[in-house]
Amino acid sequence: MLKVTTLSTEPAKFTDTLSLIEKEFGYSSEFSFKTDFAPLMQESNFHNLYILLDNDEVVGHTGLLLKEIEIGNTSYTIGLIGGVVIKSTHQGKGYSKLLLDKVCENKDISFYLLWSDKTDYYKKFNFYPCIQQFQYEQANCQSEYERSELTDEIISELQVLYNNGQEIRFERTPEDWQNIKKITSTDLYLKKENGKAINYFFINKGQDLQTIIHEYHRPEKEMLNFGYLWTPTLLNGLAPTHQYAALLRVNNIVSFKQFIKSITNNSIEVENMDNFEVAFKFNNQTFKQNIDEFLTGVFGPSRFEELEGLPYLYISGLDSI
Repeated sequence: MLKVTTLSTEPAKFTDTLSLIEKEFGYSSEFSFKTDFAPLMQESNFHNLYILLDNDEVVGHTGLLLKEIEIGNTSYTIGLIGGVVIKSTHQGKGYSKLLLDKVCENKDISFYLLWSDKTDYYKKFNFYPCIQQFQYEQANCQSEYERSELTDEIISELQVLYNNGQEIRFERTPEDWQNIKKITSTDLYLKKENGKAINYFFINKGQDLQTIIHEYHRPEKEMLNFGYLWTPTLLNGLAPTHQYAALLRVNNIVSFKQFIKSITNNSIEVENMDNFEVAFKFNNQTFKQNIDEFLTGVFGPSRFEELEGLPYLYISGLDSI
């Protein structure tokens, strides 16, 4: 008998759920999904960790983590989806859709983001690859960065730097920063001036982001001395590889329309949209595009030329699930 529930209802199933995720993801024994994705897997988020039971056996999981983005005076709720897994013996039966439909029931969420390279598969569930991200290759160069522990004193400095980043970023509460401290599989590097941090980056995150620099105050070339850099920003004189940062699924259309208007500095107004097509107004003209073309046009890669110069949406590896 199949049953969809959450770990808040079945907390005793946490160990079985974690084991299923790590087995199906091919996790090495030296890493821990619980550590790498501590904000997602913490007990206070159990009500957002959906599991599929077959005769009391955990055979599937899909997790949700809620984040906020504030643009102007408006806050938007974003749903991050991760840990999507079905036991190999139960695949091909529509169970992923069963869990995703349950996770995506929250009508207050503007849109969902999911991380996967199975783009054709997730397009069936209306998830489309978008959000500009470049990868810069590791290179030997002189650097002033030194490794540091993530203490409460350092966090107070990082909060200021994070909030002053040039991109549009998720809001972080003091509790969020304490949860980041639990991701002990990531490494922090600081550049200081007169004893104070003036820039920083996080590199590694267990098995998930080995040798990847996935958060910073501002990107710069000397970071490449330590690993590969992921950023939506073009760095002068360097030739990056183009990537997309996530798969996006529109949820609350009213909220999403307002988000598009805000992120494009009121230059694009969505008039109508569904899972296939978007009609929008720009410079008093109405255009129609397939939804995947529209999303990449707004968020990148291949952003509309008219939007160049506006901040990009930036998703740190510490937030991604």
